Amino acid sequence: MRKIIVGIGIIFLVFLSVYLFWRYDYYKEYNSIVDEFENMEDIKTVEVSVGNYDLTIEEIYASVILTDQTEIEFSSSILYPASFIDTSHVKIKRFNDWKFETHTYRKTGMESYSCSSTINFGKYGEMNKYVDNKINNIPDAIEHRNKIYELVEKIPEYPNMLVINFGAEYSRKYQKFITKYPKDKEVKWAYDKYKNKSDSLEQMAITIEKKPAHNMGYQP
Repeated sequence: MRKIIVGIGIIFLVFLSVYLFWRYDYYKEYNSIVDEFENMEDIKTVEVSVGNYDLTIEEIYASVILTDQTEIEFSSSILYPASFIDTSHVKIKRFNDWKFETHTYRKTGMESYSCSSTINFGKYGEMNKYVDNKINNIPDAIEHRNKIYELVEKIPEYPNMLVINFGAEYSRKYQKFITKYPKDKEVKWAYDKYKNKSDSLEQMAITIEKKPAHNMGYQP
């Protein structure tokens, strides 16, 4: 009987060790992201969440309140360490009391349409061309939050829209319409809300000037 108990104990310890190692590895990126936010000087509070628990943790997003009371919600595209060094896109879903709705049309080659709820900075983010300082990662977004604030102030409130034209890889040209609405307001959301309506949207949309120092890629 004693050998059986010892055997069961050994098996239990093996399974426990495997589980603890798996749990550590599974949450490693999540924990690294939490640590990165908590070590930033301007962070007052941070809430890091997970959008999808799969074989690996996916769709990590974060809501932060800064020491000057600025509130930013980074969308579910946070990666470690890329998002804190130099990353393709820094996606902001909410800035202070504003949320966003965007509609993007590919204007060259095979036409396409997509909608989202973020404004995009980062090395290839189309909004990077409209701020005075490059915002290539999350620390940049936090440091230059006043520049983001100034840009958000220029985005018209729903149903009015801002239109920007930008280029991407393979010389593809895109047109994006952006609007904002109060965070406590519900805007009717539908994928095909403005599908095939870029011409009518363009007639009502406003434009803003790019910052010359940051003109990159295709310039319409």
